[in-house]
Amino acid sequence: MSRPFGIDLGTTYSAVATLDDSGTPRVTRNENGEETTPSVVWFEGPGSVVVGSTAKESAVVDPDSVISLVKRQMGTTWSQTFFGDKYTAESVSALILRNLVDGAVATTGNDSRDVVITVPAYFGQLEREATKAAGVIAGLNVLSIVPEPVAAALHYGVSNDVDGRTILVFDLGGGTFDVSVMTVADGKFHVLVTDGDASLGGTDWDNDLVQLILERYVSETGDVDAAFDEQFIQEITTKAEQTKKALSTAEQKRLPLRRDGNSATIVVTRTEFTDLTRPLLQDTISVTRRALSTLEEKHGITTIDEVILVGGSTRMPAVPEALASTFGWSPKVHDPDLAVAKGAAVFALGRQVHASAERSGNSAAVTAIAQNARLDVSAVAAIANKET
Repeated sequence: MSRPFGIDLGTTYSAVATLDDSGTPRVTRNENGEETTPSVVWFEGPGSVVVGSTAKESAVVDPDSVISLVKRQMGTTWSQTFFGDKYTAESVSALILRNLVDGAVATTGNDSRDVVITVPAYFGQLEREATKAAGVIAGLNVLSIVPEPVAAALHYGVSNDVDGRTILVFDLGGGTFDVSVMTVADGKFHVLVTDGDASLGGTDWDNDLVQLILERYVSETGDVDAAFDEQFIQEITTKAEQTKKALSTAEQKRLPLRRDGNSATIVVTRTEFTDLTRPLLQDTISVTRRALSTLEEKHGITTIDEVILVGGSTRMPAVPEALASTFGWSPKVHDPDLAVAKGAAVFALGRQVHASAERSGNSAAVTAIAQNARLDVSAVAAIANKET
């Protein structure tokens, strides 16, 4: 049976998932065996476009031909021209979406082109329409455009008893941040408050770290021209992201650097990194405070029952520590890199159930999968059908 895919079209990394026969959301691996694919496109030459890890690595040697963070441009008039062809944010995103689905089809043998795509909760109509347009350009049938925190909360709710509870989703991804508060009643999720920052994400932590590493390299080697070497800066950028991830579990990271006969080994500790990026983390706390204030003003709710951390950047220990010390919460890191894609796959199932019910009264195969997953078919279908 052809089953729709759920796609987390991320700013820095993307993922695609579908439900198996048991009703379990499974993220499909790409051609490199990775569960997530860098949302990066390399225009290698006329008629040659590369998406994913190779594109990201190529930014070191061919930075002018590589596009990343395109999600931040959705809904705008941004465009770039490569080899005589003009590309908008929608058409670049379409290249990423097509790569994701082609890879998922090759991996699963499921040749569906039906998809649900997620977006940040604060995306307006222009951004949502641009995301849907990207799917259409990619040759996909876009069933729904779904808020990322709702998808993550739905995935979390499938395996946890959250009925009657108030859930806050703190989503710090690679390029965007949002916080949403929702209640769950009779298996249905009701979004009460959404807030966020479209230009705040893990990439900003990386950028601060790039500056620190560069300054220390120049200080140790006297190589002042390093700051003008695009390839060297790209190399530091790659190592900065690796360092950020390493410091989530290690207390320090050593980075050997070499340029034009100059070399240095830069050591960065977790404490230094935390202190350096504290203003960025404080920005997320400020947005969270604002969302809580709105929640109280509009709905009279002052208690949060569950706090779910989503997005790869929430792996940084400073994030749950700050939320615990500021608000007294005990945040749960919930499958941060994959929860949104898995939740989107659940939405996709709900959409398919709804469509099947409208066409033929029911679809036994789809319903069986939903029941195996212990999903309330009507509730999931209703939630999915509300999204446009």
